[in-house]
Amino acid sequence: MGESGEVKVKLFELLDHSDVRQIKMIQLLSKQQRALTVNQIAKTFAINVSTVREDIKLIAFNLQTLGPNLVIVNIDGEVSLQHSGDVSFSDVYYHYLHKSVKYQVLIYLLNHRQFKIQKLADALSVSTSTLIRRIREINQSLAEFNIRIKNTQLFGCEAQIRYFYFQLLWLGRPIQVNRFEYADDRVDKLMQNGHFDTFITETGRVMLAVYFGLVKQRLNSARESDIDYDTFNFRNTGSEPFIQHFSDDLQHYFHQVHLAWDPRELNQAVGFLVIHFCLNTENPSARRFLENLGKQFPKIGKLNRKFIQTVGRIPLAARLPSAFTEETELSLSQIHFCLAFYQARCRRISRQLPPRRLLKKNLADFLTVKLLMNWSKSVTRSAKKRLIP
Repeated sequence: MGESGEVKVKLFELLDHSDVRQIKMIQLLSKQQRALTVNQIAKTFAINVSTVREDIKLIAFNLQTLGPNLVIVNIDGEVSLQHSGDVSFSDVYYHYLHKSVKYQVLIYLLNHRQFKIQKLADALSVSTSTLIRRIREINQSLAEFNIRIKNTQLFGCEAQIRYFYFQLLWLGRPIQVNRFEYADDRVDKLMQNGHFDTFITETGRVMLAVYFGLVKQRLNSARESDIDYDTFNFRNTGSEPFIQHFSDDLQHYFHQVHLAWDPRELNQAVGFLVIHFCLNTENPSARRFLENLGKQFPKIGKLNRKFIQTVGRIPLAARLPSAFTEETELSLSQIHFCLAFYQARCRRISRQLPPRRLLKKNLADFLTVKLLMNWSKSVTRSAKKRLIP
């Protein structure tokens, strides 16, 4: 059973407490070599034995819908998880997530401009007071992205809204669910006939297909006056071939799906490619674009220089080849672009930083090692390409 569930923990706040506990029980049992007793599970989660037994029954019921490959077994108070074949934790998590009231409210707002409290409460089979309480809880999560539900509508900067929804869809759902929902022959043809295979990575093309579907949902459900594009503007980038090609392809897609084209959509889409590392740095045009991000946005250049200077104080850094610094700056520009313009990522990273007094040594050492490992992998991949006839 995959460890991808660890990533999904950030989305646990969209679930009820009992569902979170059940998922964590499944995680716990999946890592065990032998059965755990009901008492051991109760002690682990600080709950009583009767609650554990009830949770086991609910887990068994929920796992039935996922097929026969994952089964929870309780024999005389000894509980184990039996799995066969290819079982993904993302399938388990999504089963719980998609029936969550908070998740369903968010998906409803992705497809509709607003909702009526009583009508949505009836559709979700909850009381209006429960729905209002869940909306307050959703807003606590959305605050990190600087967006909120107000007067039954979603408000915030469009880049932040799309960033949030992409995280929700990409991290919260199995890839096959996204591929099925966003299957579109027009997107497929665009990917095949456009220039995506040269300046966007393979994973980036999958991400972009989801993004296209997300944009279509947003623009079909919102009024033009609701869209707030006020974030960033890529200046003097039109001369880069990849920007020109991407702009043409993007406008073609908008025309095909009958959406009004707004030139600011190019900024939104390019920003998406940057923060999700979708650009192929082996493509000269895409590489030049990333190299110039620091000039386009002075605060990004400042963050890059500060980091390089900090790393430069480490003895190990002095012996690194120049290629390492070049690749590092490309990665830094994309990371710092996200830090500068996408609020949730900035807050999430800042919470993980060590105390200020440790930044100069510990953080720099850690990041240097991580970046060196990534650079080594890049060099290895390039070497393999040269060796293969």
